[in-house]
Formats: sequence, C-alpha cells, structure tokens
Amino acid sequence: SFVFLSTAINALDQQVSVEGHGAQYDKKHSWQEETVLYNFKKMNRAGDSALVSSIGFRRDTLDLHHHLHPSNYNSVLALVGAEKSYDKWLWLSTFEGLFQNPTFNPINSTRYTFEVVGSYQFTERLSGQFGAGTRFGLHTPRGYPILGLLYFVDRWKFEVLLPDSASASYQFGKAKHVELLR
Repeated sequence: SFVFLSTAINALDQQVSVEGHGAQYDKKHSWQEETVLYNFKKMNRAGDSALVSSIGFRRDTLDLHHHLHPSNYNSVLALVGAEKSYDKWLWLSTFEGLFQNPTFNPINSTRYTFEVVGSYQFTERLSGQFGAGTRFGLHTPRGYPILGLLYFVDRWKFEVLLPDSASASYQFGKAKHVELLR
C-alpha cells in the first residue's frame, strides 16, 4: 500500500512544498521518502507558457528486515523545465538531478530523470495525464509510462497514476485548479 501527503504554501509564483511518500510491503519491509522543495515559476507575457524550476532536499529510508539494516539516503534535488498550454491542454517537460550526500559526484552518486507529460482538462474538476519518462544514473537506465487522472475538490487534489502511484494533496492559500500537472 502507498501513502502520500503533500502540502503547499503559495507566495505569488513561488511555492514551498513538503511531500511524504511511503510503501509498507509487509510487516517487516518498508520504504519512506520525504521531500522539501522551493518551486519557482516564471510565466511569459502572454501567459501561455512558463519556465519552472525547483531546488530542495530529499531523504529516503529503506528497511528490509533480516536483509539490510535501515538505510538512509540524503540528497539535494534540482529541477528545471518548461510548460506550454493550448486550449484545454497543458504540456510539461522537466529534467531533474538528484545528488546524494556527501559526495555530490555527478557520475557515481547522481540520478537523472527526464519527463514529458501532457494533461487534458475534461471538466473543471477532472483532468487526465499521459506521457513518458526515463531515469539514468545510480541504477540501470529505465523508461516508464505516465498515465493517470487528477480530480480537484476545493483545495484538495487527488491523483492516480499508473503503474503504482496514488496521492492526495491539500493546498494552503488560494486554490488553483488550472495547475493540471503533478
């Protein structure tokens, strides 16, 4: 089972977010991840595209009972990307670097992720997502699909993404239903 919690504090086009993810595989095997990000968004004059970036900190804990002692990985996270809107579509492409402490070696201790995601607004409260991503560094490179639904209720955002993610987010401050992507 997966558990996800996200809160956000808005300040104009900047946002601080705190996210927590976790999976309890059985009574003795679990994984938790906590992320703190400061997000920037710079809209163009026409308001139909923007540059996005984030910088923050992530901590992963893996506990595999009788196989490994609990392992903690601390990382600095940096992301850059661009978004573009067309009528009911919003497209987002991002490139992320996850630099593990304490080495910050760009080859041996860094994971890179590139994603391209499209989101279509069906109604004011419901939108669908599809896209693809790839990860490389630290582990064997792999690609993955992104397919899911987002549902907005007041300041809540519910998200189901295939293959294995479900989340609920609450936004403090002014609610924005136009923010279609995760």
